[in-house]
Amino acid sequence: MAYSDRRCVRSYEIAQLSIGGNLKPRVKVLHVEVGGTLGGSYIALERYIRHSDNSRYEHEVAFWSQPARVQNSSINWRTIDLGFQVLLPSQRKGAAKQSGMLERVRRIPWLHAIFSNMRTMAGIVLHFPRMLHMAKFFKSGSYKLIHINNNFNYQLDTLIAARLAGKPVVAHFRTPVPLNCLEKQLSRLAKCITPINALVDEYLRANGIKYQTTVCHDIVEPAQLPTAQDTKEFRAKLVEGCDWVVGTVSRLEPNKGIRDFLLAASLLHSRWPRLRFVIVGEGGEEAVLKQFTSSLELDGAINFVGYCDDAFLYYSSFDVFVCPSYTEGGPFTVMEAMQAGCAVVSTRVGQVPELIQNGVNGLVVEPGQPHALATAIEFMLENPTRRREMAVAGKSSIQRVLQPAQRASEFDNVLAKVLEC
Repeated sequence: MAYSDRRCVRSYEIAQLSIGGNLKPRVKVLHVEVGGTLGGSYIALERYIRHSDNSRYEHEVAFWSQPARVQNSSINWRTIDLGFQVLLPSQRKGAAKQSGMLERVRRIPWLHAIFSNMRTMAGIVLHFPRMLHMAKFFKSGSYKLIHINNNFNYQLDTLIAARLAGKPVVAHFRTPVPLNCLEKQLSRLAKCITPINALVDEYLRANGIKYQTTVCHDIVEPAQLPTAQDTKEFRAKLVEGCDWVVGTVSRLEPNKGIRDFLLAASLLHSRWPRLRFVIVGEGGEEAVLKQFTSSLELDGAINFVGYCDDAFLYYSSFDVFVCPSYTEGGPFTVMEAMQAGCAVVSTRVGQVPELIQNGVNGLVVEPGQPHALATAIEFMLENPTRRREMAVAGKSSIQRVLQPAQRASEFDNVLAKVLEC
């Protein structure tokens, strides 16, 4: 297998830190991402590396499949494309048929447990040659530590390959996805598992996953907000022909709850005919979601705008921002909307319970309940004074998490503890 080695901007020069007269080289850390698409996990990693103590660590990032958008001028660390094929669930052959079969299997717990473990074992056997190649690569790079930036059960190949290479592993855990017995056993191959919020921490402990670290939240950076004039001009175009705009910013994948957002829109459309819904983002479900929009007869009310490099013009122009997700790590979009001073309605996912006090600085509903989502959106629209108060409170409360250097230092120290062991 050939590896593609890309350096965005420049290579790091060899740096040394003088301690007590002795020169100590930086510790070389390899961060591994699945890739394929550009998601929140990689954005979190970028932010960490930018604020990490680079006198202590030299960072490199390896992707199973490197997204094209990673190659940009703001990156000054080495990136490696391992050249694996990464398919999203919606891109896999017979995905719809498999999804239906899995749904039926899930209804029988003991059968689902057997099926899940067998599938994990089959994946390990099938991908073992890949693991050997990865182990060889890990050894050749002089890495002192391997960091799995996705949930470790998304990267069992990396976890096993690191063990074969004799490299210690720190593994993030970002979303509370189901773990089977085999995955729980394999989690012991990691020296440390790091949850990114309290919900994930509780989930891991409830599932008997033992680790020796505390929660390390992802880094949120202060935003460069658009000017009032830019926002005014942009909103004028966005609301043309309507009175209110409710929007979401998300990858278009099954776990993001966009179908629930569309169902909520259909519940509101008859009562709020001059309300427009905007969806910013792209993904494997885009065609399916557009078809679903047509089936709900919402083509004139829903605007799919695609990928956007800077969503803050949208956040600043929305009357209400909605996060309808089923699972999230952050989500960054909620925190960005709060920074922009936009009123937020979100499902209870990720860090949201730590960020939003329901009814004070936003509204929180349970995932998978489009009627509750529609009710919360309608409350915001019917009560403009309360909406503005919650938006102001949200912008004020989010300031306490805007501490990039402190957050990066927390994870730097996790790496240091593992290396000391």
